[in-house]
Amino acid sequence: MIKVEKLIENLFYLLILFYFVGKIFKPISFLIDILFIYQLVINKELILIFYYKYKKLIQAFSIFVIYLLFQSVFLELKYLTFKSSSETIMYIFLFFAALFNFNNIEKIKKLIYISYFVLSCLAIDSFYQYFIGVDFFGKEMWGGRLTAWSDRPNVSLMMGQFFGLLIASIFLLKNKEKKIAIFMFLISLILFMISGNRSPILALFSVLIFISILSSYRKYILIMMGSFMLIFIFLFFNSKLSSDYSSLLNPTTSKSTNGRYELFDVGFEIIKDNPILGIGSHNYKHKFREYFNKIDIQKYKDKSFIEIYYKSNVSHVHSVFLDMLISYGTLGFLIFIWLLYIIYGTFIKNNDIGLLASVGFLYCITPLQFGRSFTMGDWQFITYLGLIFLSLVSQYNYLEIRSKNNEKSV
Repeated sequence: MIKVEKLIENLFYLLILFYFVGKIFKPISFLIDILFIYQLVINKELILIFYYKYKKLIQAFSIFVIYLLFQSVFLELKYLTFKSSSETIMYIFLFFAALFNFNNIEKIKKLIYISYFVLSCLAIDSFYQYFIGVDFFGKEMWGGRLTAWSDRPNVSLMMGQFFGLLIASIFLLKNKEKKIAIFMFLISLILFMISGNRSPILALFSVLIFISILSSYRKYILIMMGSFMLIFIFLFFNSKLSSDYSSLLNPTTSKSTNGRYELFDVGFEIIKDNPILGIGSHNYKHKFREYFNKIDIQKYKDKSFIEIYYKSNVSHVHSVFLDMLISYGTLGFLIFIWLLYIIYGTFIKNNDIGLLASVGFLYCITPLQFGRSFTMGDWQFITYLGLIFLSLVSQYNYLEIRSKNNEKSV
């Protein structure tokens, strides 16, 4: 039992270490799931304790999983939907494996340190890219944006879920550890913004505003947002970044933003035809051409993207909110909203540290996240990693409070 638990723990550290390298997180996640299932089989007493501790959460996720499997049977693209749903189920198991095995402060603290190390490596390579124009391997920046170990502009898109962990650790850690946490937050914030990706900036800023309204730590969050704005203003002195970010101030001037209107209209057409069950996860690209031909392209002033859309399919609708309705349908979307309520009650309600830790998870699912899809493979992993960070930081805070109460009672 101890050996399996230690192996799962180390695999989680490995998962974080190799997170930005590529698709390696999928086989590691699968291996953790297999070991977790074996762990549950040989520890029936611990299963019961774990189940009653997180009963509502387990039941809610079980209903969500049953819906995904049910949906896969009745949709047109059965195989593709089932494949994508299986990936979702894999990450749900990964989440519970983390919650089950990271059951003390030292393990969680070690995960925080490893996350710092990974972000440090990413920052070094990204700053090198920013000033030199290529990464350590000689790979050029994607479209002038930071890429860091990938051929896509994913520095800010794929690190936003770390911000809940970073912000919460500032208040959880003490002395020198707190200073390191503050330093890592500022470095990550700079890195996040020099990447030049607009949608993630909007998503993170909107989530921070929301959290600042609800949290008792609002004055500190306002200071963070002040840092956010100072860095943002400073970046406008860079002509390339100024051009990238100008669309945030005036979205209609952005060529890429204008191209989203057609994608949204295709999404609305799909929802109208499939309101209850949707079309299944990750299937927008398979239905895009059929529905693109139905929309009135003459109403768009800027037709620069029309020719591109005629030639190729688009992988996602560029709106997390629409993506959920398209993929899960109204029924699945409502189940997911209910699931969010259970997550709130388990980790965030009456827990200010948990609220801070939710930043990364909320960043992934906010309606203002226009950069990626929620139901696509990579983005699903990012979302559930944000949920893992939220749950573990909340667990850390709970264990710390319990430890202090025990010391007082002695």
